[in-house]
Amino acid sequence: PTPAPPPSNVPSDWAGTDWETLPDSGRVAALTFDGGASNAGVSTILNTLSEYGVTATFFVTGQFARNYPDSVRAMSDSGFPV
Repeated sequence: PTPAPPPSNVPSDWAGTDWETLPDSGRVAALTFDGGASNAGVSTILNTLSEYGVTATFFVTGQFARNYPDSVRAMSDSGFPV
């Protein structure tokens, strides 16, 4: 599959660059979720992120992806990096 393009609010000169820190003009937080053991909270997490308009990144193990492909697809279909 072709990777999704970066969000439209990302400066084009950042494309293709690996960043350890991002330049910013204030305090920021990165919200991440690790999926490995169970998909029990996925729908609740996705609903809450959607309700509040919050962006997050999901990190899943290969075993999680094999066991819960619909959950991984839901994360991606909701517009979140996986």
